[in-house]
Amino acid sequence: MNLSGVKRLSEPLLLKNILMEESGDTCELTIVIMTVHAVMLESGFVLFDPDSSMRFSFSKKTFVSLNYTLPSVKGIVGLNFEKEAML
Repeated sequence: MNLSGVKRLSEPLLLKNILMEESGDTCELTIVIMTVHAVMLESGFVLFDPDSSMRFSFSKKTFVSLNYTLPSVKGIVGLNFEKEAML
């Protein structure tokens, strides 16, 4: 198959488009959170929410806090994301 002259999307742009379609959220913060979340999971961390029986809850608020732990460790690593106000 000859692809000369066909414009290809860059892989990061393609991934971003897929994530935005699947999540239904076009906010850039969502992409950042989902990307960092994927890296944390690939690194062996698991989500941990001590205040809930749910392992993952995503809010559309301007502040998102996710807690991670390693399966063999009792401690928690917390990541906080906050959307900057556009003036």
